[in-house]
Amino acid sequence: MATHPTWGNGSDAAHAQHVEQARQLRQSYLDKGFITGLPKRKGRALHVGGERRSSFAPSTPPRISGELRIGRLEGLVHLSLARTRQVLYYGQVARVSGTATVDSGHLRIYSRVDVDPWTMARVLVKNPSNQPPPEDFRLDGWTMTDVVPGQSSRFTAQLVSSGGDFLLLLEAIDGHAEGIRLVLDPP
Repeated sequence: MATHPTWGNGSDAAHAQHVEQARQLRQSYLDKGFITGLPKRKGRALHVGGERRSSFAPSTPPRISGELRIGRLEGLVHLSLARTRQVLYYGQVARVSGTATVDSGHLRIYSRVDVDPWTMARVLVKNPSNQPPPEDFRLDGWTMTDVVPGQSSRFTAQLVSSGGDFLLLLEAIDGHAEGIRLVLDPP
């Protein structure tokens, strides 16, 4: 039986480790409540306030911090956390993290996910495999963080970039939520 020049006992073990690491990475996203599509219902946010700060630079992701308060949220909304008119910064990937609270209702914060665990695993294993992956590990969709009344919840979210707007997706799962406060960590 002929063997492939790059395959062998060591290569097979390296490939198995690479596959296992990719599966673990993929599972970590699935465990965060991964979904492929968003609910179709539209919504609105009333009494939106707070102070946010943002800075943009060509070589670093946008930096966004501050606070967002929403008196009432109905359905699913895209709220702008930052805006730029500089075309150079359109489409950059922006992430935020912080804490969220809600007085009443059930709040959900969505985070955009577009990852390839096979490629990510390449930097984590000692001897990455040169063989093709045995399955498609890519994930393209959303993870969710749920916030319930009376509890402060940590969240991280990749924002949706639309032109010069960087949008956070929030949903009132029960139809409406009130007294929402998001405190964004400083970059």
